[in-house]
Amino acid sequence: MADFLPVYNFPPTKFVKENSLGDQLDHVMSEDLEVLEIVQMKYEDLEEACKDDHLLEEMVDKTQSLETFWRIMEKKHGQEYVQGLFAKVKDKCRAKGYYGD
Repeated sequence: MADFLPVYNFPPTKFVKENSLGDQLDHVMSEDLEVLEIVQMKYEDLEEACKDDHLLEEMVDKTQSLETFWRIMEKKHGQEYVQGLFAKVKDKCRAKGYYGD
């Protein structure tokens, strides 16, 4: 694989060893709900919401939770499988002109 995807920002959490893929997907979705709740309770203007440190920290939590999901996926199905998924999405986005290259 030409690109070494995904690139992780955080060290592995203990949940890579403890959680199933389903458990971790549930956790990712709970992070989504936390972000949604903050926005719905406090903001009509999404640009304003993006100045809220609590909201931004939840977005970072979501990133870490997703990284944990992909690490579990690598453990279950191999790094090449996960890299292939990322490469397919990258290729689709490039074809749609999302990267501007």
